[in-house]
Amino acid sequence: MFKFWGRRIKRIVPMALCVLILTSVVFKLFLYQPDQAIHSYQKLAAIFSVANIYFWSSLGNYWGRAAEQSPYLHYWSLSLEEQYYLIYPLILLCIYRYYPGKKIHAICILTAVSFLLFIYGLTQDLNTTFYMLHTRAWQLGLGCIIALLQPFTLRKSYLKYIGMVAMFIMFIKPMSNNSIGYSSLVVACSSALIIISAKNTASIFLFENRIIRYIGKISFSLYLWHWPIIVFFKALKEQHEISVPYVAFTAVSASFLLSILSYHFIENTFRSNKHTTIFMIPSMLLAGTYFYFTSESMMTKNYYKGIYTKPTSHLAYYDNFPGSDSSSFEFEVINNTTNTPEKDTPVNTYKNGGILKNCSEEKTPRIVVLGQSYAVMWCKLIDDICADQKIPVSFWAMNGAFPYFDAHPLASGSRHDYDMSRKKLIKKWKPDIAFVSCDNFFLDKQKPFFDFLTTYCKTVILIGPIPALRGIGNRNATNYIAYKKLQAEANGNIVYPVQSQPTIPDNITSLLSRYNNIRLLSVSDLYTTPNGILCGYKSRIYYYDDDHLNDAGILLAKERFTKIIKKYYKDRDLFPGKGR
Repeated sequence: MFKFWGRRIKRIVPMALCVLILTSVVFKLFLYQPDQAIHSYQKLAAIFSVANIYFWSSLGNYWGRAAEQSPYLHYWSLSLEEQYYLIYPLILLCIYRYYPGKKIHAICILTAVSFLLFIYGLTQDLNTTFYMLHTRAWQLGLGCIIALLQPFTLRKSYLKYIGMVAMFIMFIKPMSNNSIGYSSLVVACSSALIIISAKNTASIFLFENRIIRYIGKISFSLYLWHWPIIVFFKALKEQHEISVPYVAFTAVSASFLLSILSYHFIENTFRSNKHTTIFMIPSMLLAGTYFYFTSESMMTKNYYKGIYTKPTSHLAYYDNFPGSDSSSFEFEVINNTTNTPEKDTPVNTYKNGGILKNCSEEKTPRIVVLGQSYAVMWCKLIDDICADQKIPVSFWAMNGAFPYFDAHPLASGSRHDYDMSRKKLIKKWKPDIAFVSCDNFFLDKQKPFFDFLTTYCKTVILIGPIPALRGIGNRNATNYIAYKKLQAEANGNIVYPVQSQPTIPDNITSLLSRYNNIRLLSVSDLYTTPNGILCGYKSRIYYYDDDHLNDAGILLAKERFTKIIKKYYKDRDLFPGKGR
């Protein structure tokens, strides 16, 4: 068993560690450094074979934007494989000891259990099902069953054709999070058919010629190199506007070249060295220590010092998410170069009426703010207006959480508390105004939510979207704009040269026509110019990241928010600040 683990270390660790280190050096030299701070924990997770768990907990959707920006994303499957290699020999040892004649039966049962968990998980939690060992072990278990059945072969050679055709279809068919179920099953089963079916002319030609066999030999290096190269070329174009000619061809060529060199000079060298196993363990520890301690300097790398004023944002302060979604490492990197007042309210505000201001037993909230981070973004502005007019208000928004009932990423108990509390208290308060801001009004979730709001709130105001700074992503906008050396125009405006005028989605338009007491507060025009997006003025940047404003940015809409609030109460002669 220890020899098996030793062979796995020789086969996997040297090449995986080499790619991690070289990718880290190249990205640090040529690309935006705070990104590499975000990647530091990813590299640590990859070194110690827990990348699948880390990406599951921090990035979520494998096809999401944050995942696509990570050059180490592909280490999730390698980590899962290594976890299997660690556990499988122990399971075999137990089977051989206690059930020596039942090894095939036991492995089949365990593989079937994993497959059932996979099928169940597809309907319950796609991200967990995609990343985790207990729902993926059946694919590796299938290979183990084939190995234990050797030299068994299916005599029907045409089954190999079925396997090859199915594999080709899966190769050319685009995949998404919604297709991992049938696609994983088809790939696993077609691979099994190809392996155990009798040889035929096509299979000999395809799988036993020298070129394919050599590609098979370098396939591990090819797998490790291809993704960092793709991410690097994308980042060059995005950050430096450097377009690599024939990018697909160049990426494939670079991947093959590095793979060939790696196979001959790294893989083979370390695999044949009897001291590799002993050498690799301290190497992993040293690399992990380096990645950990260098992340701090990259995380606090300040490109805007002396150019722009340090921005302030209350995105964490008004967040009702238990434990604060703003505490993620990505937010931490952004916030290291941002003034971010910490939340000074209890962690259970999400089930106790939100963050209450100007309220008392006699004065229940007349305004409620609901939504995800796009609503949290406006809370500081609404708070200042309500404080000036002495209007009781509840800020009940959450970073990373849609406002719809049963549509937010809380644990089931907390989700129930959140929904029931909102239903109970909003019925009781009957607010005058409910501000709602969200980046996507899901048609299947919105009707019960807006039916409720329009029944118990006198007016519902949808806050329109702001134009997004494409290419910035989840980065500190002030820092990144300074890194890009964006110059102010003669009038002092800092304009981001991207034409991105938000349009009102059809489902919002349908909401406006369906309900008589829903209004739209449009703000996008405040942040657009003929030359692009107005992202700052002189020494002050307005954006927090690509699609959120900081405190300076929200001030541009103060007059518009003040006007709509005052107009509501003036029309009804019910202004709270005048003895309501």
